[in-house]
Amino acid sequence: MTLRTLLELNLGESATVAHFSSQLVRDIELVTQLRALGLCEGARVLLIRRAPWLGPLHVRIDDSIELAVARAIAGELTVAKDPS
Repeated sequence: MTLRTLLELNLGESATVAHFSSQLVRDIELVTQLRALGLCEGARVLLIRRAPWLGPLHVRIDDSIELAVARAIAGELTVAKDPS
């Protein structure tokens, strides 16, 4: 199992959220919102696109929910790459 951040995924790659960074966990309101949107430990994410000019990442969660995730947040989410 290869661990890296959501920000490090390549377009079209999928992974499973392993954990939030300790820095992100300090913002309990943000973590609560992310979990309510389905972006939580164990969720499968697919990187659909990267917005230009350091914009957000467009991800699909568990084959149903699509979100734009700020790069600062994506860099704080550790994911385990799905086997090919």
